Amino acid sequence: MLVFFGCFFFFFVIVQVGPALGATAPGPGPFGTTVLSEIRGAERAGTADGWREGKLCEIDASLNNSDATSALRAAILACGNREEGGTVLIAAGLTVYSGSLWLASNLTLRIEGDLLGVGVGVDAGEEEPTM
Repeated sequence: MLVFFGCFFFFFVIVQVGPALGATAPGPGPFGTTVLSEIRGAERAGTADGWREGKLCEIDASLNNSDATSALRAAILACGNREEGGTVLIAAGLTVYSGSLWLASNLTLRIEGDLLGVGVGVDAGEEEPTM
């Protein structure tokens, strides 16, 4: 009897009280498909190939299967915070390891290969550069 009452009460709350609280189904979001041009770099995000615009910093294939933290940080500094935007690319077929990374503004981190995190490594004790 208690189980039946509990199920009935739950059904009553969902069916009767839910709509009164203004619950609605998720929609397209507050901006829809509008590109926010006042946000720097927003135009690049509006197309599938927008990441190709601006400066491209590709991680060198010689770093395959190794700690690439320093190279990734240098690429982020070189390609980030640029008016025209920038992209750090880890190409397909490349597997790199990295410690913590802090991304810059107006930057795309495109990972077509594999980026694996490490808790310790060559750069684990370094401080992050100021952006």
